[in-house]
Amino acid sequence: MYEFIDRPVYQQTEGVRLLVWGMRRWVRAAREERCVCRFLASVFETAGVPKAAAPLAATMRILVGNMLVPLRFGAIEHPVITEHEAVLLGALVTASQGEGGRCHTMARLLVHADMAPALASSLIGFAQALAEAGVQLAPEVRATGPGGSDRA
Repeated sequence: MYEFIDRPVYQQTEGVRLLVWGMRRWVRAAREERCVCRFLASVFETAGVPKAAAPLAATMRILVGNMLVPLRFGAIEHPVITEHEAVLLGALVTASQGEGGRCHTMARLLVHADMAPALASSLIGFAQALAEAGVQLAPEVRATGPGGSDRA
């Protein structure tokens, strides 16, 4: 999560940019009382990740009705990732790495306990949709020497 807070969106992997942009678009469409699901489906179809729309819509619906604290998402044009976006990105990265238990723990920090499994499941579904489409989520890590690593 900390690797995302206050970082420029444009410097992120395609998967991270898709999630941030999708969350921000979802919030804007909901505020404008537009059909969020149809809008997301169209956007993710164009991006080549059509299966990602439904899990993201589920994630956002779960958050709206069950969040423990008000979550802050940036405006679409906001250049950096907000704290709450970073928490969701951290949970998504753990989901993409097959760490379902850790993803559930992170989900529990955001929503009521009874909804944490559903939130974790929707994030896992989003991560799987990205993986199936070959969309990179986490940056590649390469060794720099004994005991060290660096992002590629």
